[in-house]
Amino acid sequence: MRGRRIVRQAQYRCISGRCQCALFLFVLFAPLAVLHYTGFFASDSENSRESRSSSAGHNAGPRPNTKADMANITRMEEFNTDLLVYNRVPKCGSIWMTRLLYILGAGDRNEYHVESPYEPGEKPFLTGDEEKKVIDHLKEVPKPGVYIRHQYFIDFAEHKQKRPLYINVIRDPVEKFRSFYYFIRNGNLEGDGGDVPMSESKRLMNINDCVSRREKECTEPKWQMVPYFCGQDPRCRQRNSWAVTKAKENIEKYYAAVGLTEELPASLALFETLMPRFFHGAIDVKKEGEERIKNDTYTLNKAALTPETVDFFKTKTSIALEYDLYNFVKARFETQKSKYQIS
Repeated sequence: MRGRRIVRQAQYRCISGRCQCALFLFVLFAPLAVLHYTGFFASDSENSRESRSSSAGHNAGPRPNTKADMANITRMEEFNTDLLVYNRVPKCGSIWMTRLLYILGAGDRNEYHVESPYEPGEKPFLTGDEEKKVIDHLKEVPKPGVYIRHQYFIDFAEHKQKRPLYINVIRDPVEKFRSFYYFIRNGNLEGDGGDVPMSESKRLMNINDCVSRREKECTEPKWQMVPYFCGQDPRCRQRNSWAVTKAKENIEKYYAAVGLTEELPASLALFETLMPRFFHGAIDVKKEGEERIKNDTYTLNKAALTPETVDFFKTKTSIALEYDLYNFVKARFETQKSKYQIS
């Protein structure tokens, strides 16, 4: 009898110990399970769904859904994936890109709302009230939607709104300035540009002479590329490394992708891979060429640059800072191409 009592006591202690152990493990791991379930930790299983898109010369590899890929930038619950913002940098093929998005959203391949407002005399930097006005407007536009504008980066979270998906396209900074220099003098085939008041001698001055004479227009080139990514902070409009660093941070955190004018087909393949909801069919439209998108927006009569002019811009002007950003974007672009097997 006494022996059976001892056995029962031993069994009780064992069971009690297991309960205590189980309770301890539950208390330890339950919070982690909750965090995992709510998406605090990224899960490889979220990236498991794949599809493929291919075209001649530009083969897109695994195509994740937009939400899974953007998790590599920041927590996806912060993003409004129904809204794509293309805050287009000037002289980087942005008119062509705008026309492409109108075609893609028209319903044949995708269906979404596109807006590309323009107001005479508008500026890319905004006051706090102007930022709020844009954000309030975008809350009301039909979704899914695309908003296109020459506008510096806006951090929607500062206005307690989910951030949209951002994209952009940039080009080699010297080529960008060359295009801008001759655009304000000669315009393009569609008749835009060429209307900036200046003397006839200045209008006829080629860019190499502008550099050799150390004209201010060429010693202090227009500061455009960096502020478009840096944002609305007044320091972004100053030629300094702080603005470049801030621009890089914003690109890494908030831009799904930034393409390159020099690699437009590969850029479209990347956009289509990451954001098929907005870019499905982009590669096909590009292949169709002039029949679908009239390309009369290239700048007329651009003179070739001498090696001395190129070296001056790269080493003696703020274009050197733009190259810092450009090379960062290019490296990120190459990494994304490799990841998604885009050639």
